[in-house]
Amino acid sequence: MSINVKIIGEHKQKKTFDTPEEFNTYYETHKTDIDSRTTNQLNRELSVTGYKIAKRNIQVVDGKRVGELHLVPIRDEVPPGHEVDDTDQWEIIKELASEVDRINTKMKSLETSLSKILTFINS
Repeated sequence: MSINVKIIGEHKQKKTFDTPEEFNTYYETHKTDIDSRTTNQLNRELSVTGYKIAKRNIQVVDGKRVGELHLVPIRDEVPPGHEVDDTDQWEIIKELASEVDRINTKMKSLETSLSKILTFINS
């Protein structure tokens, strides 16, 4: 049995950096190669713990999008020491739900008062 699948590109091992400083050192030595790639390619090939690679102030130069390279913190990741267990989350949710109920009650009261004021003005 033969395989008819063609290999388009070679598989590259993802390079991971523990700190932005490590990435910055790598970036300084590989600047032209990194700047020529899209952020999608960079995020597939390079990884900085807790950050994603982005470009800002993008301009089109000679048909290519060029911008300043930035590391943007990943918001989904929880920093070490900030983990929250499920019981704490449920307590927070219950507190937020009671706050929403309190706000709804206040809004209904305001609507009633405003309605009375409008009725008085229009009569």
